Amino acid sequence: MIGSIGLLTLVLGSSLFAIATWRSRSLSRGASVLLAAGAVLVVPALFVGGAGGGGFQWSVAIIPVIGAIVAFPAGWIALGVSALRITGPAAIRFEAASVCSVSSMRPSR
Repeated sequence: MIGSIGLLTLVLGSSLFAIATWRSRSLSRGASVLLAAGAVLVVPALFVGGAGGGGFQWSVAIIPVIGAIVAFPAGWIALGVSALRITGPAAIRFEAASVCSVSSMRPSR
């Protein structure tokens, strides 16, 4: 029971993270697609690969299993690499007026 809930939250959380990364364009979009594909492929891999008993031939059942095994960690690795490759700070737009100016925050000499 706890394992099923853990797997469900893993798939749901990874899928939501992949969608958020895709929409925000903060990291590699290709890596977010890879992560989403890996997260989605986990579900059919469980049913076809043996958890549901499945009536599929092994040659057909192995496709989503291998896809999930490759795509899910590859997506997380690619997202990590793209996060490390960010060279500059993210552009932040302030909507409200600031209370003090930057020059008044510098220590006086």
